[in-house]
Amino acid sequence: MPAAAQRDNEELRQFFMQLYPVFNNLANTFIEQIERHPEIILTDSARVNLYFSYVTALIDVSQAGTNTRPVNICVDFSEDARFNQYVLTVMNTFGGNVIRVKHALRPETDIYVSDFKAPNLKMTQVIWPNTPTPHDWVELAQDIRNCQSDNTGSTATQNHRTA
Repeated sequence: MPAAAQRDNEELRQFFMQLYPVFNNLANTFIEQIERHPEIILTDSARVNLYFSYVTALIDVSQAGTNTRPVNICVDFSEDARFNQYVLTVMNTFGGNVIRVKHALRPETDIYVSDFKAPNLKMTQVIWPNTPTPHDWVELAQDIRNCQSDNTGSTATQNHRTA
């Protein structure tokens, strides 16, 4: 596996470790159990595919996050409806019950993701002027975790990050 792909996969794993630590541990434990059988040989690529398959399957069937309010995220890229839809789809796919993603800004919005800074907003803002990298997704996961750890579910300070 090329070095760049390994780095990207590791950063995506960090994303899952941040949002779903239990699922991360379960997936890793299961893969370790499989590797204990000498008749099963996993390539690096197969190991990565199994990891992401297990974690996404667990997200799909779980009720994770039901003990806390989901983090509300607004995705609003100014000129590109297709890119907006792409980001919404990715977040909805991996967000499970942890996040609620909308295109419209609402009073309950915790995190605003856009390609431009909105100086009047008093919430965490994630600014992606370009296509987000795996590292950008990891940072977004950290922002989501920060919102989850706040008892009210919203951020008290303004945080602007530009990719």
